[in-house]
Amino acid sequence: MTKTSAYFLNIQQTSSESPRSYVQRFYEESVEIPNSNKQVTIATFTNGLVGGVFNTEVHRKYPQILRELWLKVDKGIQNEDLNCMKRE
Repeated sequence: MTKTSAYFLNIQQTSSESPRSYVQRFYEESVEIPNSNKQVTIATFTNGLVGGVFNTEVHRKYPQILRELWLKVDKGIQNEDLNCMKRE
């Protein structure tokens, strides 16, 4: 069975899942979807995020292309890692 962009709607971040884990899981699923619609990918990724600082940062100036999304995600994960290191 071939997956389509609509499959992305099934991918949600769990409340106990780190942004890094969600991104990795989303990416692993996305490579199995040939010719995915880029706007659907952006919308489903951002809508799958749980509320919080990471979600807010990604939604600030909503990304229009995948490159913008992944740059924001990378920066957000780096900030999360930095905050975790500060707490330790």
